[in-house]
Amino acid sequence: MFKLETENSIKFYSPKNEVITKSLPVFYNKEMKLARDVTTYIINQLKPSRILDSMCATGIRSIRIAKECNVKEIVANDINPLAIKLTKKNAKLNKVSLSLSNKNLNILLYEEKPFDYIDIDPFGSPVIFIEPAISNIKNNGILAITATDLGPLYGRHPSTCRRRYNCIPLNNYFRKELAARILIYRSQIIASSHDKSLIPVFVDAGQYYIRVYFKCTKSKSNKVFKQHKHLFYNSKNLEYSFDYFPESTVHGPFYIGSLWDKSLTQNFNLIKYLKDESTLDVFGYYDIHKICKKFKLSSKIKISTLIDNLKSSGYKASRTHFSPQGIRSNIEIKELINHLT
Repeated sequence: MFKLETENSIKFYSPKNEVITKSLPVFYNKEMKLARDVTTYIINQLKPSRILDSMCATGIRSIRIAKECNVKEIVANDINPLAIKLTKKNAKLNKVSLSLSNKNLNILLYEEKPFDYIDIDPFGSPVIFIEPAISNIKNNGILAITATDLGPLYGRHPSTCRRRYNCIPLNNYFRKELAARILIYRSQIIASSHDKSLIPVFVDAGQYYIRVYFKCTKSKSNKVFKQHKHLFYNSKNLEYSFDYFPESTVHGPFYIGSLWDKSLTQNFNLIKYLKDESTLDVFGYYDIHKICKKFKLSSKIKISTLIDNLKSSGYKASRTHFSPQGIRSNIEIKELINHLT
């Protein structure tokens, strides 16, 4: 029924699942290891003292935090009793102390005293868990939210995105970043009803997930609202604007502000390109391969050379972790095309 796994220095038991599905009572997702690496990095940078791993499953995140970070208390919760039984077994195996909880998350968050850090990592959309987490989190606490319902967020299922996130998505070449901005927008709107502000301090995106770390503050959200904009997109020339222009379709609202607190990225090396792109406060990125295909450009310029050329011309530019063919820059697309011809 169980097999012994290893992640970093942690040995733990997980169910023998060949395929991960929502119907499984407990599972271990190897593809999320990098996300857990980032989690321990963020916790070590921000040093919260009381942490809630709200959906602990095998307990691997909680155990890694206990082993790799200096934290006073970690509450490992899961609604499934098998998950708690397995987490208890794995904590004992690794000789770490966890406070175990087998409750519905919404009930737990309303019953427990406030946490400094709450981790929400469901299978699918996190939206229904955001409000109770905001009600509980301490002032200046950290809320880490993962979304894996990428179909709606990427714009493949726009009606579902409108229901869950109150946003009209855009399925284009920088949809992965837009997905993060949709999640931020929806989370901020929910927080505003509690007179709280959620400020994104770190974003990372993997093949199967979008993850955003927020700092939660007790303040009215007027400044946050100014960073919510509709985007007008022209699919013919790939131009977009936050002001209406003809022959365009409207999408959003999106959060258009900064995605990273630079104090958290200046020494960050776990994800390639993220440190560099975090220094550029620009919206979106360009997928060079798709742009060349769209405009029938035969350019074979290397991305590194293109970035150097853009910098020499006075623009800001870097690679982006959102796309292997992408660059982040403050250049307009018409000028970018000139550099590709």
